[in-house]
Amino acid sequence: MRTFKDCVSLQTIEIPGNYTLINEEAFKNGVDIGDDKPTLPAELVIISEKEAELTIHEGRFHQVKRMFEAIGCKVTYLKRISMGPLLLGEL
Repeated sequence: MRTFKDCVSLQTIEIPGNYTLINEEAFKNGVDIGDDKPTLPAELVIISEKEAELTIHEGRFHQVKRMFEAIGCKVTYLKRISMGPLLLGEL
């Protein structure tokens, strides 16, 4: 049986700054968001200067926003695209 930890969550993110200033390696190595341990590695794909997609493999409280805040960016828009194999579409 699959659990939430086995699922992948894909999110679209917008920030008011510029993604070219973000170090993608920080996400590949996991980010310290103030919990007992850093996040699991995540994949960041930059779509444009202000938009990206982030794939995470766990679901902590406000994890995506906290990950971006930890590297000095504020998220202005966040939309979950998929949860595991389910595409969420216009739900």
